[in-house]
Amino acid sequence: MRRAALIYNPKSGRQRHARRLDGLTARLRAGGYTIDLAPTGGPGQATGLAR
Repeated sequence: MRRAALIYNPKSGRQRHARRLDGLTARLRAGGYTIDLAPTGGPGQATGLAR
């Protein structure tokens, strides 16, 4: 099974990320992916999560 990590900022934008993440994760799972959600908690954390 393939894996995907989705790094996102839960405080960004207009808080629409939850609905978008649900749709995206559903499509990826249907395509055979295991999903790891990784919300950021502060400045610079996304870089560390990506590494």
